Amino acid sequence: EQLRSSSNLGVEGRGDGSVRDRKMQEDGFHPLCFTRDVFDQEEEFDVDTFIADCRRRVPLNSVLQDLRRYADTLEGDLLELINNDYADFVNLSANLSGIDKVIEGLRGPLQQLRKDVDAIHQAVLAVSNTLESKLNRQEELAEKKRVLELFINTHATVCKIEGLIGVNEGTAVFGSTERKGEKGKSEERKEETVAAGRDTSTLIQRVANDFNLLNFYVSECGSVPFVKKLRVRIDRIEQALREGLTSQFRAGLRSRNMDIVVSCLHTFAAIDAMRSAEELFREERVLPFVSKTVTEAVVAEKGLAGMYAEIVDWAKSECGVLTKLLEGAVKGFDFIGNSLFAAVVDAMASNLHGVFSTAVPSQFHSNYSQSIAFLSSLEELYSTADEVLDFRKGSSYRAFEQKWKISVYYGLRFQEIVRPFEASFSVPHDLPRDGQITTLPPTAELWKALRRCWAKNVFLDDLLDSFFKLSLQLVARYAHWVAEGLAQVRSPPAEGEEAPLTWARWISSQDYSALFFDMANVTAALPTTYMQEVLSAVPDMPKETADIVKGQYASVEVLEKAKEELAAIMCQQVTEKCITSLQPVRGIMQTYRIGKKAAPTQASYYVANVLKELRKFIDAPQLAQLPKETKLAWTTSIVTAVTEKYEEWATAMVENFKKQLSYQKKISNKASAGMDGFDKIKLQLKLDVTKFGSELAEL
Repeated sequence: EQLRSSSNLGVEGRGDGSVRDRKMQEDGFHPLCFTRDVFDQEEEFDVDTFIADCRRRVPLNSVLQDLRRYADTLEGDLLELINNDYADFVNLSANLSGIDKVIEGLRGPLQQLRKDVDAIHQAVLAVSNTLESKLNRQEELAEKKRVLELFINTHATVCKIEGLIGVNEGTAVFGSTERKGEKGKSEERKEETVAAGRDTSTLIQRVANDFNLLNFYVSECGSVPFVKKLRVRIDRIEQALREGLTSQFRAGLRSRNMDIVVSCLHTFAAIDAMRSAEELFREERVLPFVSKTVTEAVVAEKGLAGMYAEIVDWAKSECGVLTKLLEGAVKGFDFIGNSLFAAVVDAMASNLHGVFSTAVPSQFHSNYSQSIAFLSSLEELYSTADEVLDFRKGSSYRAFEQKWKISVYYGLRFQEIVRPFEASFSVPHDLPRDGQITTLPPTAELWKALRRCWAKNVFLDDLLDSFFKLSLQLVARYAHWVAEGLAQVRSPPAEGEEAPLTWARWISSQDYSALFFDMANVTAALPTTYMQEVLSAVPDMPKETADIVKGQYASVEVLEKAKEELAAIMCQQVTEKCITSLQPVRGIMQTYRIGKKAAPTQASYYVANVLKELRKFIDAPQLAQLPKETKLAWTTSIVTAVTEKYEEWATAMVENFKKQLSYQKKISNKASAGMDGFDKIKLQLKLDVTKFGSELAEL
């Protein structure tokens, strides 16, 4: 209400607006709180909604100001429009005189026209409703006609099939007995039929086609009472058809009449009874062959591989013929997987228990490898990849796989590989002292175990991940053994305390290089020569998998860390030995303190022995293959520590002698003639340092 009153006031006082308002009127006002489109919407304008929306963004005073200015703008636009079209407005007023009479004259005819249109509309609507009702009725009749035709066709087809195969209550079908006590009559009827020259195979195929049509009619009819009444007759027809088809198929297999067999197989496919055909083929052809072939006697005579080869040859000759005859015409039969292989699996489970036994791992490996090759040979008999996948998804294939306890086999191989390797850690070993390069026994056992993982008579493709994991575990166990010894070297047991049995108890410090040599060989060979052995065992390994395996072997962190720690300990021990040889430098002051000893002319005797241990360490046979960069780094580390200690001791000795000399000068004012003791010490140190530098140069 306040906005409305304010708006009215704005309209009344609009004549004395400010210059700014007139400027806005000239340029066209653009409100900030709302858009002009809000007043032009088709929906009814709601003041409360408009105010609530603007109030969320700006205060009411701002809204009020924008509304006033917008009203001024609209009024200015209206006045301008009237001024521009004033003449048209005046003419419009003049031309509209007497228009009321004209409108009244047209009102009557228009009302009559409206009544006529309404009457026509009602008439058309009535005709439309009538037509729609008749169309619905026609549709109902058409549906009833379709169902009636289905009933007629169903009944006619049932009668036709019964007439073709002679199915009536109490009569026989295709040589089978439909009612007790009628067997003799059935045989007579069959003989009469054969004598009449009826082609049973063609008849069965014709009946199968009609039976498929009958099933279509039944599915279209649904569960109606009419079909339920015919169900007994339909079931009797199906039973008769299956019995006759089974009898004909057996006769064709026994007489090896391929025309009859193929015709029956087409019929089996037509009535969706392919599994029944495969079971009949198994009973008539497969089981007699399997019962003679899958026996312990055959395995003892020809071996498991010979038995498998005989089965594959039989599959090529018997199953292959059927597959070739049906190729391109009928799909869905699998005589190899559902007939032959299923029978072989059952026979092996019954007659060849020892084949699946894991008691002797080597024999299990041989049997399993030959069985996998047998499966591959059977898969090669299929013509498409989809058929191979269906074969692998079969229940017989899964049952055959489950009989091979490869997890138990891996457990036995694990114990066989790990036990001697683990035993090598707890037995002390004597190393030769003739300077030859020697592989430590635990390292030798490690290589035996690693190579055993991928040996042809041990490794199985299905255990790739397990043996790969085992190889990494072996390397990690070896690194742990090295780390245990390093811990004992860093913190030796106290006197009287029993030390744990590690390599630190039977490998002396001078043989540490042999251990380092072994570790360096292991880390270098794993991603190179050893990886080649892995690829030889698994030649079809994908490149991505091979890269992952190689990367794991190349980055065995525990072994690399242990190797670096052992190198630090060896360098520390050599450094300590060199520093021990350096200790005579402290006696130089005692030698020249009195001053009676002649001035030195050559380096001290100890200098030549300071780097002797370093030279012996670097030239060790075990480190001959060590990279030059590593040797240089070790040498630099040791020489730096020794030189720093040399400098420390020499500096301390000189400073100490300076103090003693200063004290002597205070208590005695005698001047020494010639070279005093301090000069001799400095000269001796100079000679020693020069000699030490030449020793370093020789390195």
